[in-house]
Amino acid sequence: MDIGELNNYIVPLDDFDERMVTNKVVGEGIEKYLSQQLVYLDCSRVSNNLRMMQTLGYPYRLEISRYIYALEDHVDFLTTDYPDDFDKQSWIDKLIELHNKNLKYEEENPPVWYGGKKAKDNWDKKNGKLPRKRKYKEQTIPNTGKELTASQKLKHLSATFTGLKFNIKVPKK
Repeated sequence: MDIGELNNYIVPLDDFDERMVTNKVVGEGIEKYLSQQLVYLDCSRVSNNLRMMQTLGYPYRLEISRYIYALEDHVDFLTTDYPDDFDKQSWIDKLIELHNKNLKYEEENPPVWYGGKKAKDNWDKKNGKLPRKRKYKEQTIPNTGKELTASQKLKHLSATFTGLKFNIKVPKK
């Protein structure tokens, strides 16, 4: 089996994640850290009738990325801290085996879509993620498609707050 099967589940890690993984690997050791990650990645864990992890969620992809980062970046550079019998390929095989078990488990127990039907319909199976949501409406002049200037934005903003009134009561001494 090859780690390339997990390409859809790998997300880029930021500096915080990389530092966190490095600190845990140095503090606990690579084998303990990887074993702990395998527990986190197990989708069959249930607590209070809630699933701890699902393959369609971002946390699953993040934990896989952390696992692979620990294997790829730390095993090669810090070999003096690891046992001589450490086998990188066996840990990759364990990850792929767990991932296949998770997929099989989710065939029998379908994942829960917390975003509703709309999110389920928008799920991109090829990339394994939801499309990016627009956070705000684009500020353009109606029927022209041109962007508003700073003064036009200020006028529009002030027009929305024209009817706003404040009552400030001064506390009595």
